[in-house]
Amino acid sequence: MFDKQYPPNPAGVIIYSLTGAALIISFLMLLKVIRKDLVFYMGLLAFVILIQSLILTTTFDWWYFSDFFINNNGFYLLKYLFPFLFLSIWMELNKSERYGFSFFFYLKKLLVFNACLIYVGAVFSLSLFESYPLSGRWGYSGILWSGGMNNIMYAICLIHHWSTLKKLDWEFFVLSSSLILMGQKSALLYLLLIIIFVVNKRVIIKKIFLASILLLIVHFNRIISFFSSFDSFWNSVYEKHGALGVFLSLRNENIENILSQQFTNENIISKFLFGGFATFPDRVEMYPIDVFFYFGAVGLIATVIFYARWIPKFTYAIPVVVASFGGQLYDIIPAMLVFFVWISSFSVKEQI
Repeated sequence: MFDKQYPPNPAGVIIYSLTGAALIISFLMLLKVIRKDLVFYMGLLAFVILIQSLILTTTFDWWYFSDFFINNNGFYLLKYLFPFLFLSIWMELNKSERYGFSFFFYLKKLLVFNACLIYVGAVFSLSLFESYPLSGRWGYSGILWSGGMNNIMYAICLIHHWSTLKKLDWEFFVLSSSLILMGQKSALLYLLLIIIFVVNKRVIIKKIFLASILLLIVHFNRIISFFSSFDSFWNSVYEKHGALGVFLSLRNENIENILSQQFTNENIISKFLFGGFATFPDRVEMYPIDVFFYFGAVGLIATVIFYARWIPKFTYAIPVVVASFGGQLYDIIPAMLVFFVWISSFSVKEQI
């Protein structure tokens, strides 16, 4: 609702505003019992944004302190912290684990139904079900239009399905094949990591995968050029923007655009520590880089420590890993809510 890149949605504004107000009130009422690391993390990021605004106010005469919170990075802070605020309340519910199981039971049914529409779209080339309609880019998402959120939900459900049943049944095939048909690199990365680190239990396979990363680095241009040649869209991107542009879906150019903006080099030390390189709604869509650009080294280190303490094992960290290269997990509020419900409901016994 705060994003200027999308047309305003009054219904969404009302829903998120009321939900946000309810979460804040609940958070304050439960402050004494909420996990202290969550309180500290959210408070630290809010403090960082406050420092940014104070620095700008004292540096530029035309900058007003309130500007940061009315139409700038204060909005991004609210958007980013919304799921964490939800998490702090969700974890205190008496039956959160039970609610989590019920939620994923029905979510998987919805995704299986949507997978049927993905198949129909792929077989009959229906633009109605495309991941990127009228763009010339191949891929299908069914009726769940938000491509960035689709691969996250399918991947989390696939991991949950395997972790629960430990078998390659028809539902596993449906969920995994849907990731392939989405035509998204992040979806393929999800599937690859799930197969290597969740389904596979042989250490040698994991070592081979890690070794193959070195091969990719050494022969980066050749490998990207080879795979791009199979699709006219990506071949065009390769010719215009190079191998790195294909690999990162032009996110490298987002970095260049942000760093080339006016005032980027002002107060460079404070920006390195407390962020402010990016101004909302500009972002790279790579988790660690966006956190660094908005919240600085302080925010990035705090984020790494938070996830390292909160995520019990690599299986649950896969969405964060994919979001580091694209994926948009942290930038889509519903996706983050699903992610947090999943971890808090199914990794309780494994948490540190």
